[in-house]
Amino acid sequence: MEHGIRVKGFRRDASRPHTNTCIAYLKQMDSAKEQWAMDNHEPVGAKVTFSDLVGPTLYMKAKATCSKPGKYILGRIGTKSWCTVEGHVLPEKKTEKLKLEMLW
Repeated sequence: MEHGIRVKGFRRDASRPHTNTCIAYLKQMDSAKEQWAMDNHEPVGAKVTFSDLVGPTLYMKAKATCSKPGKYILGRIGTKSWCTVEGHVLPEKKTEKLKLEMLW
């Protein structure tokens, strides 16, 4: 017999592991984009594709796939990659948030 404590109103979000995995992939993609841009002297706004990043000798060994039926969009250099599943987004960097707060 299992024993535990139930807290009224508390329910574990079953989608959280999927979201965390997706965010980890998004971070990897953004790191790969930045490295590719530096290695190829590409400016902010340059277009990058998965074929630029994915391959046995490139920045990512395999193309990541979202565990939900989402699709990854790389975006251009200097922008965040994103997933088409709601809630699967990269968190705002603390430095970006600080800059915005300083403007106000």
